[in-house]
Amino acid sequence: MAFLITAESRTPADLADARRLALATAEESSLGRWTAIRHLAALGFVDDAFALAEQYTPYAGGGERAFLFFGLTAPMRQHPRFMQLAARIGLVEYWRTSGHWPDFCTEPGLPYDCRAEADRPANV
Repeated sequence: MAFLITAESRTPADLADARRLALATAEESSLGRWTAIRHLAALGFVDDAFALAEQYTPYAGGGERAFLFFGLTAPMRQHPRFMQLAARIGLVEYWRTSGHWPDFCTEPGLPYDCRAEADRPANV
């Protein structure tokens, strides 16, 4: 509920409350962490979202990584750190070997080139 109120109002007090609640939710479970990452990113707390995402460990199936591609996490994908996160959880290797790059890599205004970021030494 705090997320919806804050998304509408954007007042400093509501933003602080939503951030605090999202970080508390992240402590509860993996699902809470995924939800918190999405909400924090959407509200502009991208550093907090990345900090939580760095705690993320994918399961062998990998389907749970999809939460990174929901609309609310678009602010994270706009940041070059996203490619570092994607490399850490195995997505970049998949994109390289399969040749199937995600749609966001072709979005106008993306401030980096996915393939160039993927080829940087820190991402291998």
